[in-house]
Amino acid sequence: MMNIDTVVQNFLEQDTVLGHRMQQAMQYRSAAEAGEISAEEYQELMSDLQRLDQIQLSANELDQQIAFNNIVNTLKSLPLP
Repeated sequence: MMNIDTVVQNFLEQDTVLGHRMQQAMQYRSAAEAGEISAEEYQELMSDLQRLDQIQLSANELDQQIAFNNIVNTLKSLPLP
């Protein structure tokens, strides 16, 4: 079983589009945990991060996008405190 913290950290360490999206995802999660945004807003914002708009991806980037989508889905499914 994967360790979500390790996967998130790996994305955060990348200076890539997906690394920046993971930073945003973690900011959204923090805002939701702090009550700054609703759970519904959190879900919508996280889903928006998963969408790619007219971006051409190499095979490696596609693999990374799949991994990113999987981890964002996992984050979305975790209960907020």
